[in-house]
Amino acid sequence: MGKTSASAPPPMEIDPSLAAYTLAQIAYLEGNVVDASTFLNQIREVKVLYADVHCERLALMRDWVSANGYTVNAMDWLNVDFPSLVRRLGRWLLMLSIGSLGLAALVTPLVAIALARRRRIEALLEERGRYQL
Repeated sequence: MGKTSASAPPPMEIDPSLAAYTLAQIAYLEGNVVDASTFLNQIREVKVLYADVHCERLALMRDWVSANGYTVNAMDWLNVDFPSLVRRLGRWLLMLSIGSLGLAALVTPLVAIALARRRRIEALLEERGRYQL
């Protein structure tokens, strides 16, 4: 049996926008405005940061860099992950439909009771009208 040599693992592909975002966070935490500005300007694909927490952090860092006198390139926020938006909209619509169904389940017996009382009152009025004649 011969020795087998360990092969190098295949190189991992790192998203440059995600790497720039991570380095911008580190620069922000260290208080380095110049590096934060540089890394924020290197972010090209915002869709890798589709989670709300990332968007909030990114906006916070951009505001901080701008407040310290550095410019940050405008980002295309419309380039967000479309399936994520569809899932989020679907969750809201599901919650809305469940809430509407629950409300309908509560209101239906009340409407039935109100209709039964109305019929009873109309019957009593009709009976009272017959006795007065």
